[in-house]
Amino acid sequence: MSREVEEAAMLDGAKHVRIFFQIVLPNAAAPLATLALLTFIGQWNEYFWPLLVGQDESVRVLTVGLGVFKSQSPQGAPDWSGLMAATLIAALPVLLLFIAFGKRVVNSIGFSGIK
Repeated sequence: MSREVEEAAMLDGAKHVRIFFQIVLPNAAAPLATLALLTFIGQWNEYFWPLLVGQDESVRVLTVGLGVFKSQSPQGAPDWSGLMAATLIAALPVLLLFIAFGKRVVNSIGFSGIK
């Protein structure tokens, strides 16, 4: 957003809080949604830190549980159908969020602040 828009709002009598909530924040909604989505995906797919701190079976996160499920098979080869079903369940929240916020992500790519 350009500085001129903020100055015009100040000339119209808007204070800093009103400028932030009514001008800056709506213009930054698409990049903020993209940042939130990418942060969520990064944390959802985190593997190494939960593997280090989650030693107890009752506190394992889904990604660590998938790794343990893959390595624990009596025949020596993983149960691929069960692993793929569990991977689909693990990927479902990320896919749903991307479907819900996909338009905002695309809008943030072309974000310029000047219309």
